[in-house]
Amino acid sequence: MISKYLFYATTIITMVLLFSSCNQADEAQAAVDREDTFFLLEKFFEAEEKRLQSANIGLDKEIRINEKEEQQLIADIDYSREFSMFRKADINRPAWSDKYQADSTLQQGGLEIKYTSLDPELKTQELFVMMNKEGEVEKIDIVSQTETALARNKSWMTYEPKVGYLIKTQQENRTAETLNIEIKGRFVAQ
Repeated sequence: MISKYLFYATTIITMVLLFSSCNQADEAQAAVDREDTFFLLEKFFEAEEKRLQSANIGLDKEIRINEKEEQQLIADIDYSREFSMFRKADINRPAWSDKYQADSTLQQGGLEIKYTSLDPELKTQELFVMMNKEGEVEKIDIVSQTETALARNKSWMTYEPKVGYLIKTQQENRTAETLNIEIKGRFVAQ
């Protein structure tokens, strides 16, 4: 039964969330240095996929849909598929250059960048990137939303390169019960 919900949740989240080099520090700094672009989220996650697969890192994955829960340890993981929702939250589109407000601050030698949507119709409403003093990404937070004739969705996603990720989605369906979906992925050495 939970597998049915897992399939349903994965399908919904994938449909709802339309989401470098190998050196994180270089890519992060290059994204900040460009005047007319935002942080290159899609390229960052492509690099993370390569890093995790080459290091043979597995995933301890926990999925909760409303009150039903399933946990699995995955050794042979397709990180491209796992990170697709994050990559699709990339805001780096020429047509959106004036649709986000960027705010950056230095915190303990590291850089924090927050992009906030100026258009309530855009899917990605907030993108927050925290880098350490070496320019390596330590954390990414994303808030996204979508609405169709059948459902309204709001998602909160967090990614930490040394830990894993957390995706929380609330789907308010017009013809069915509200779904609260939580997916946690913790990286595990093999």
